[in-house]
Amino acid sequence: MPTYSIKGPGGKTYSIEGPEGATRDQVVSAIQRRLAAQQSAQPEFKPEAPRERLDLTPAPPETSLLGYIPETAKAIGRGAAGLLESSAFGTAFALPEEAEQAARGAVTETGRAVQESSLLAPGKAYEDNTFISLMEGLGSTLPFLAAGLSGPLGWAAGLGLGVSAGRVKQANAPNERGLRKKK
Repeated sequence: MPTYSIKGPGGKTYSIEGPEGATRDQVVSAIQRRLAAQQSAQPEFKPEAPRERLDLTPAPPETSLLGYIPETAKAIGRGAAGLLESSAFGTAFALPEEAEQAARGAVTETGRAVQESSLLAPGKAYEDNTFISLMEGLGSTLPFLAAGLSGPLGWAAGLGLGVSAGRVKQANAPNERGLRKKK
């Protein structure tokens, strides 16, 4: 097939293949159809109006009055769990040294797991909340208040733990020569 070339009005030369013997009008018509098809296939570029900038910073989580109810309960639970962890850590003091180190490690790991559990973990909006921190303090104090309010039985339990810890400490203390007693 021969190639036909025609100069356009802007001085650009257009070429197209066609059957032998095509007239000038047929070549011009074929080139116009090809140019029209190319223009409709390409999307026309239209500059858009400037867009507003989007603020992609996340909104701070919101607290609510009803949200404080479960968060307060969880905070008191975290405080009580912290007190239990401290008590277990101190109780491990009564064990022989090797067992004491193992027990303290287990208490620390268990305490961390309990504090970070989804059951007691604070909601995002309540993480650095002063009221919730106060409730954690209340949770670690309530058992002492309950023991004090329970009368002589609670006092005796507290006194018994204190005396036991003192005896264990005395038994593990070095003698006058700086030596520990053999067990």
